[in-house]
Amino acid sequence: MAIKILHLEDLSPDAELISRVLKKSGLDFEVCLVDTKQEYESALASFSPDIILSDHSLPAFDSLGALTLLKEKKINIPFILITSAMSEEFAVEVMKHGADDYILKDRLHRLPNSVKSALE
Repeated sequence: MAIKILHLEDLSPDAELISRVLKKSGLDFEVCLVDTKQEYESALASFSPDIILSDHSLPAFDSLGALTLLKEKKINIPFILITSAMSEEFAVEVMKHGADDYILKDRLHRLPNSVKSALE
């Protein structure tokens, strides 16, 4: 059965790269790509994802907002932050807010195992 991934990302080349990395690893998945808070909220309800992959900063929304929304709605699904650059302090903060993992975009080779671990 395909994993349902809700992907919060505003750059289509990054979204495509992430999908390629996951496909190459052999994961069977379906993606719902969103880049606004409204689309994110709608997809949480209608798409029923198994896992969320989120960029940190989007034009009008960010990963902490996305995590907070999950907690407010009492939705308990894995959340992995995927970002270009991040300080160690920020990474710790995101993990404290409930993220299951974080992956730097220049280390995407870690993503498939992170997704598998988060879903177990």
